[in-house]
Amino acid sequence: MLEVDNLKIHFPTDDGLVKAVDGISYSLDRGKTLGIVGESGSGKSVTSLGIMGLHNRDKTKISGRIWLDGEDLVAASAARVRELRGLKMAMIFQDPLSSLHPYYTVGDQIAEAYLIHNKVSRKAAKEHAVDLLNRVGIPNPQTRVDDYPHQILDLISSLQQEFGSAVIIITHDLGVVAELADDILVMYAGRMSEYGTSEDIFDRPAHPYAWGLLGSMPRLDRARTERLSPIPGTPPSLIHVPAGCPFHPRCAYAGLTDGRSANEVPELRPVSPGHLAACHLSIDERRRIWSELLAKQLTPASTNPEGEDA
Repeated sequence: MLEVDNLKIHFPTDDGLVKAVDGISYSLDRGKTLGIVGESGSGKSVTSLGIMGLHNRDKTKISGRIWLDGEDLVAASAARVRELRGLKMAMIFQDPLSSLHPYYTVGDQIAEAYLIHNKVSRKAAKEHAVDLLNRVGIPNPQTRVDDYPHQILDLISSLQQEFGSAVIIITHDLGVVAELADDILVMYAGRMSEYGTSEDIFDRPAHPYAWGLLGSMPRLDRARTERLSPIPGTPPSLIHVPAGCPFHPRCAYAGLTDGRSANEVPELRPVSPGHLAACHLSIDERRRIWSELLAKQLTPASTNPEGEDA
């Protein structure tokens, strides 16, 4: 249903060219879900905004191909893309400032704010929450008031099965991706660092950046004898992306590549059928390192001489 081929989205600025997306390719079939993960500033949202045609074309340089049901969105007119929005594609925007806590029901969180400012019973506060949900057009407010905020994920899955939709989920929550995604695209500094099935990325990751992401998250399916290890340092400026592998300044294994990581951009190469990674380490070296990290139940992907943590 969707095919993205060598997509580049650059923004000219007074300080230089921001290479927000720099050569992304993937395909997505009907009924399938793609998870796009990476730190803030890696280009995840910019990619999807490009698909939706929501960038200002006068201030954005877009190249490559975006095929939706056989139609090239990059070459399409702005009017045609507007016709397709809502007809064949739509985007649900994230707003972290207004998101609700996942561990408490919607009604409890609305009622809590009401209780703080009004001397009423919890029953009255819940009735007020139902009334508010009804006023903003939420269907079945008496039921929704006892739902949790993440019921939306079940709704997306249900609608996907009913209509055969293709879904892209952009998130920092690897747990959500593990549960819902068929395939996963790992982005770093506007580029693809790894791409594969959910099983590939979680069970057989082949890039030090993916090792770092997994090492910084708790997992219930694996005992851990060491503390979680965040990725040291911060993502690079998209105006001044480091030469060579963009991750090499934060990578603990760059020294094993005979200087290639610092000077040569790694190509996205197959690790196994359908599983791609952009890393100068040999496949055997990566398998050995990942096995050792698993054996220690610890996945520290990076070192940073300045001691910064992200």
